[in-house]
Amino acid sequence: MTFLKEPSYLGESKQTAIRRLNSLWRKLEANPNLQELYQNFIHEYLDMEQVFDVSEPIVAYYVPHHGVIRPDSKSTPLRTAFDASCATLIGESLNSILSNGGVIQDELFAILLRFRKNRIGFISDMKKNVSDDIHR
Repeated sequence: MTFLKEPSYLGESKQTAIRRLNSLWRKLEANPNLQELYQNFIHEYLDMEQVFDVSEPIVAYYVPHHGVIRPDSKSTPLRTAFDASCATLIGESLNSILSNGGVIQDELFAILLRFRKNRIGFISDMKKNVSDDIHR
């Protein structure tokens, strides 16, 4: 991801993230099942080193997040949504300073034609295929 402006331009985001986190904790305390799922999510992200504990204050953009319950899903009953569109105190968001890039995948029609071309087709789930280095 390339930035249109320096990340330091965003300004203060921690207060908003903490306010949203406190709201999330109240919801989790009211629902022990959801709380357990969310704790598992946090531990999983810590194990994968996608997040880390901030013991000292650092200048960073703190991304608010919340859980989306998907009771029909056996593999991921809780999906976590990160809100990079949440505005900082100056009214900007992470999404507003990131370049959206271009379309990198083929048109759907071309993909479907390729599946008809051969006898065997493969699909895969690119779950958690995120580069650690970009988000630190």
